[in-house]
Amino acid sequence: MKPAHLLDTSALLAHLLKEPGEDIVEHCLSAGGGRSAVSIVSWVEFQLIISRSSYQKVDAQKIIGLYRDALGVPPPIVPKVMTPVGYSKLAVVSL
Repeated sequence: MKPAHLLDTSALLAHLLKEPGEDIVEHCLSAGGGRSAVSIVSWVEFQLIISRSSYQKVDAQKIIGLYRDALGVPPPIVPKVMTPVGYSKLAVVSL
């Protein structure tokens, strides 16, 4: 079954932070059954933002886990093996 919704980083963050549009993303996520997806680029960006935020490490891991479970996203990128490179406004990662 192909996903019906493709969510980007801003959609995931709007949902997490209860910003405008959160209800739409909640609807997409609650549809379940793999009906929503995220690109690997958006997923890596989301993980980087959460891991660099003010969340404690344990909380950041829980947040990422909740979204991973809801989305069935590509294999997780573990922050310990990532080395950011390049211009600071680009989500360029060296694995």
